[in-house]
Amino acid sequence: MGGKPSDAATTTPAKPTASEEDLDAAAEIIQAAALGSPEPAPVASASALQSQKDAERYDPIVASQLEALKELYKLMDVNNDGNLQASELMTVVSQYTGSVFKENEFFNWYNKHGASSMQGVDGQVSLKEFGWYMADVALTFGEADDAKSALPTIIKAFKKLASGRTPLLSAIFSELDVTGRHAQCWP
Repeated sequence: MGGKPSDAATTTPAKPTASEEDLDAAAEIIQAAALGSPEPAPVASASALQSQKDAERYDPIVASQLEALKELYKLMDVNNDGNLQASELMTVVSQYTGSVFKENEFFNWYNKHGASSMQGVDGQVSLKEFGWYMADVALTFGEADDAKSALPTIIKAFKKLASGRTPLLSAIFSELDVTGRHAQCWP
């Protein structure tokens, strides 16, 4: 019984054949390994993603008031250098908000957007950054259309404060707040 094994026992299994696509893919892997793989596509940074998200939220609010914002920005830019510094923002922002201007807080939030976003905080607020700040203020009146309709009134209030004609915020709101929605919030 120790005879020759049957043909079935000695047959080797058939080797799988590679398709042309598999061979091409393998060749690309070998070539990439030999030549070094190309630089991976840059991944968007967290700040770039936040900036894009902010643009999607604030730009529609600012778009219809861009000229008025440019006028206000120019009025507030006392030294005419094309940027707003803390000294140019302090009085107007604190009079509008009714609280002390917190420079570090303000610049840590609003100075991360716009023209200087790639360099980081530079202690100056660009027109875009200022527009986004104003849109953020408008959002306190409500989302979307409410914010868009509030922005012209906010710009008028800031213009009055920046020109020094109306020192009291309550006087500005009693004059400009046509909705009456925020009248009870101010002294």
